[in-house]
Amino acid sequence: MEDDMDSLFGGGITGKLPRFANRITLKNISPGMKLWGVVAEVNEKDLVVSLPGGLRGLVRASEAFDPVFDDEIKDAEDNFLPRIFHIGQLVSCVVLQLDDDKKEKGKRKIWLSLRLSLLHKGFTLDVLQEGMEDVEINTGTILQGVLKSIDKAHKVVYLSCDPDTISKCVTKDLKGISIDLLIPGMMVNARVQSTLENGVMLSFLIYFTGTVDIFHLQTTFPSSNWKDDYNQNKKSWPRTVTFIALGTWEGHYPKICPSEVNAWILFIDPTTRAIGLTLNPHLVNNKAPPCGRTESPRERDPKNISDQCDIYDHSKVVRVDRGLGLLLEVPSIPVSTPTYVTLFDVADEEVQKMEKKYREGSHVRVRILGFRNLEGFAMGTLKASAFEGSVFTHSDVKPV
Repeated sequence: MEDDMDSLFGGGITGKLPRFANRITLKNISPGMKLWGVVAEVNEKDLVVSLPGGLRGLVRASEAFDPVFDDEIKDAEDNFLPRIFHIGQLVSCVVLQLDDDKKEKGKRKIWLSLRLSLLHKGFTLDVLQEGMEDVEINTGTILQGVLKSIDKAHKVVYLSCDPDTISKCVTKDLKGISIDLLIPGMMVNARVQSTLENGVMLSFLIYFTGTVDIFHLQTTFPSSNWKDDYNQNKKSWPRTVTFIALGTWEGHYPKICPSEVNAWILFIDPTTRAIGLTLNPHLVNNKAPPCGRTESPRERDPKNISDQCDIYDHSKVVRVDRGLGLLLEVPSIPVSTPTYVTLFDVADEEVQKMEKKYREGSHVRVRILGFRNLEGFAMGTLKASAFEGSVFTHSDVKPV
């Protein structure tokens, strides 16, 4: 099943609908992919970007923008990054290369570029249309804007950079648009086609089909009945269909139109033509999910759950995913933080039937392992060994 979930599907595949939604992993990420991410660290020489699937990528200073003048190249080498980037900033990026991590066996370094010349390769005045979104301009800082009008005679475009306008702008259905012109962070109007084992399949922009995995649904804490929110009037959809060029599904469509949602493009793989989308309520409003803040049961002081590998005794089990893991609700300020425990971290010993051991609504003791910034949830462990000893991670080391 793990191999099925690591496979990406797109145009050119025929047969039955896939079982799983597309997701990005270390096994399938490749150069040329376009990804949406959020800045997790800003250093003098590079950026650390949180990517879909809990991955992290690195952006060298020279790949953070397109230098127009020679002095901008020198600025890129002189602590330029902290002046134009900040933690929590959403960015569109393209994968440049993958390197094996010499420090950690089995790990790979993901090198990214934020250069607009790579992200928007193929964009010309002829393909630009009013209402297009995610047109970014580098003028010392990166601005996101919505195209208002075009003066082709003088080769000038007029943009609106109003945040509310950007968050509400939906990319129009454009006939003949190619996959090369799709950019992560574009908002599209999509229709629900089918539910999958771990997500939803959507169609958008006339020609394209993409998937939303279970960590990018509309609700922060989707219950075990989450499919009911997307499965209305789907009984008449054909079970066997043909996936053709540009990601459309052939078949006899029912007279009742499927549900419509606003989604943002999360990633594009030009090789397989696989497209990932997000319905995350924060990302749909063009904002990074907040890092959960919670009170430590020992100190009673607000802490950032993304920085503290602390222990929480009363975390509620929201959903049990058979063969995958548990979704928990950890008390946070101002709102609860979703926390996921994979099957590997449920217990020290192998758990045969997790759904019998853990009941929805029950409470468990969890230790936070880290935070997936883009998805807006924490990762945790229930292993008894994780609660033994006073030192578990570097954050547990205290001065004496």
